Parts: sequence; C-alpha cells; structure tokens
Amino acid sequence: MSVRELARVYGVHRRTVRAALADSTPPMRRVPVRTAPAMDPWLGIIRAWLTADLAAPRNELLR
Repeated sequence: MSVRELARVYGVHRRTVRAALADSTPPMRRVPVRTAPAMDPWLGIIRAWLTADLAAPRNELLR
C-alpha cells in the first residue's frame, strides 16, 4: 500500500504513517507532572483520616 492509502485507511496523517514505517516502536509518552494546588493544604489531613480509618473497627451497622 502507498503511504497516502495507509493514511486514508487508518485516518492518520501521512507524516504519522512515515514515522511508523521508519520505527516500529511507538515513541515514549511524556506524562506531565500535575499538582493539585487547591488540595495541597489538605493532603496531610486527608491522609491522616484514611490511615485512621484503616485502624478503626469495622462498623457492623453497614452490613
């Protein structure tokens, strides 16, 4: 198949087809480092609650 036909069949740009033909492994994805500025002041408190919940006795009323 031609590059143009492959691009049409798979719905990608011809440049993408050429890159795929040149290297069989896809490029590594860059995962952005994200922060939660609204949650930052509360993370310590929330983690403490969750840790305390692990040690708390199970509530029998929820069965």
